[in-house]
Amino acid sequence: MKNSKEILDEEIQVPWPQKGDILVSDSNADGNLAQTMYRDGWEPYVFAYRKAAEFLVEQVSHERLWGNLLIFPIAFVYRHYFELRLKALIHDGCELERIPASTGNEHRLLPLWRRCRPIVEKWLTTIPKSELDAVEETLTQFENLDANGQMARYPTNNTGENPSNLLGIKINVKNFAETITKSANLLDALGDEFSELKSNRFY
Repeated sequence: MKNSKEILDEEIQVPWPQKGDILVSDSNADGNLAQTMYRDGWEPYVFAYRKAAEFLVEQVSHERLWGNLLIFPIAFVYRHYFELRLKALIHDGCELERIPASTGNEHRLLPLWRRCRPIVEKWLTTIPKSELDAVEETLTQFENLDANGQMARYPTNNTGENPSNLLGIKINVKNFAETITKSANLLDALGDEFSELKSNRFY
């Protein structure tokens, strides 16, 4: 097997792994220290995945050719945002009902939405049905594109069959993101409403 000197041009400075490399360091000498949040809860995760997807979409807007590749992580990260948001709303509703919250091992968007929507309609009665219908329509389209969150992660299923629905299709990244953003804005607003309800109810 070739060693690194043979594989890489010695004139090119490429980092190579070394024994003793530290994965997690709390040094802030280079100004790149991240401090994770102390409190428990869903919101930091929900926000983080939505923001990560938006950063990727912004990258495509500056360098459009990246869209051909970045659409896979964009779709995955947005989908995970939806999953987290729906689970967070379900947990909020269960907290208001004072019942144990569990979403089990469910990762599909529509089953989660079917649990979430009645909770929203019970506690937030002023939300127009048409707006909830629009969210459901977007989630249905996403479910048709990637039913279980695997299509954006792998080119085939685990047996090497059934190619991903994301392969060989054209997707306008800007339109994709804008459609998701509309539903995300409403769902995040619902999360804010639930936070206020819980604050008024329990404190």
